Amino acid sequence: MKKLVFMLALLLSVSVAAQAQTEKRKTVTFIVKMHCMSCQQKVERNIAYEKGVLDLKANFRDSTVIVTFNPARTDEKKLIEALKKLGFDATIKK
Repeated sequence: MKKLVFMLALLLSVSVAAQAQTEKRKTVTFIVKMHCMSCQQKVERNIAYEKGVLDLKANFRDSTVIVTFNPARTDEKKLIEALKKLGFDATIKK
């Protein structure tokens, strides 16, 4: 009986922890000087794999990159630095 209670408690705590992780999200829109579809693809291929990035939408026509990320793993400054490493100037859209 004790093992069953322990297993249920463990399962519940893992479930709660997983749910808490999915709730930690922040979405920011960056203005990024992209000139063509190749620029957009470069951003999509690289920034999507930055630590903490959960979702990414780039649009070279609007010069925007919308990033949803886990703020416990990254922040706006790190994402701007990652874009700069790719050769793009980026600012946060107000």
